[in-house]
Amino acid sequence: MMSYLHCSQISDTPSEQQDSRRNRLDWRLASGRPLLTCYFPVGDPAMPPELLRIYADCGVDVVELGLPTADPFMDGAAVRNAMARGAANPDIYPALAATAGVVRSIDGGPAVLCMSYTAIDLDAFLQCAALPLLDGLLMLGLDACPRRDEILAVSRHHDIRQVRFVDWELDPAAVEAARASEAYLMLQAAPGPTGARQMLDPRNALHIKQLRARGLAQPILLGFGISTPQQAAEAVAMGANGVVIGSRCLQLAQQGPEVLSGFLRAVRESLDG
Repeated sequence: MMSYLHCSQISDTPSEQQDSRRNRLDWRLASGRPLLTCYFPVGDPAMPPELLRIYADCGVDVVELGLPTADPFMDGAAVRNAMARGAANPDIYPALAATAGVVRSIDGGPAVLCMSYTAIDLDAFLQCAALPLLDGLLMLGLDACPRRDEILAVSRHHDIRQVRFVDWELDPAAVEAARASEAYLMLQAAPGPTGARQMLDPRNALHIKQLRARGLAQPILLGFGISTPQQAAEAVAMGANGVVIGSRCLQLAQQGPEVLSGFLRAVRESLDG
């Protein structure tokens, strides 16, 4: 079993009373602090579940569990490769349940969000044992999916909050659909696929202002390309309510648990100012 480094206590852990509530996204959002959402690929042998303890100990608010799909058209090499490894697992939906269970077993731990495309085995997903363990769902292409209403109904049954995605171009349809978000909005912070970037585009400040001007009041988290603590702090300075980090977590995890924990701790501290 991989050894891992516990981070020092960075911020207040939710109380036992809070943790007993069904949906962890609710009290994570209620905390008022900038949210740190980090991606974790389901079924990828290169990302063992022990790493989830590092996520929790280093101040991650939301673990985004990524389901593999054949065509992750929004994702770059790091996430694509992780999905390809995960797709080789014939028991991916039991793996989703097991991974979600690891996060839920952590007292005061992160919220559990499932991220997927609609090009998955929806029959298996909608009957998956993971559903009662999920706090949120971000499904790209949901509104164009013929089974949209069924997915939403099952989500409501399991008290799963909808998280919506707004693209870099601020497509009017995506902005309108984002009004249905029940937790936060993920705003694409850079054009093109996911993957670490050297800088955070300053135009994100304008994009956030435009979404606010259109009446979107939900918390806005910037994602795509954020790869340094400085960029996370810049995102908050631009008006974001937090960040989503994926590719950089995957890259650093391969360098060892100490490297990953040091990065996450630094991002948490930068978000908290």
